[in-house]
Amino acid sequence: MSYDLMVFAKDSAPRNRADFLEWFDCQLEGEDDGEITSDSPAMLAWHQEMVAAFPDMDTVEEEEIANGRCGEYSIFTGAIYVSFAWSQASVAYETMRSLAAKHGVGFFNVSAEDGEIIIPGDGTSGLLLL
Repeated sequence: MSYDLMVFAKDSAPRNRADFLEWFDCQLEGEDDGEITSDSPAMLAWHQEMVAAFPDMDTVEEEEIANGRCGEYSIFTGAIYVSFAWSQASVAYETMRSLAAKHGVGFFNVSAEDGEIIIPGDGTSGLLLL
């Protein structure tokens, strides 16, 4: 079992919780693109910074995987789902959430019961919490 979080292009996700969760399920049913295909420069910038902090476990040596400081990235159109070791949950959450805010992408705490969903505002309305 892993600790899972997701970021998404803010314009791709529905604005109410029930529709968002349905959209989320559809994202996971899709095929992992393996690379960012989104038109979102924000998603690309987020990904570049995130893999610097938590390298993709598919690209690192076994020793790095053993120390837990890596993530398993699943990339979908408009969303990136990342799985971490539970031992990294606190640091992964803080890193991923702060980078989402920095780059203006949405954030979903998948592993939390009633996990927070944060959609950045348009510059005038602030954040939308679902």
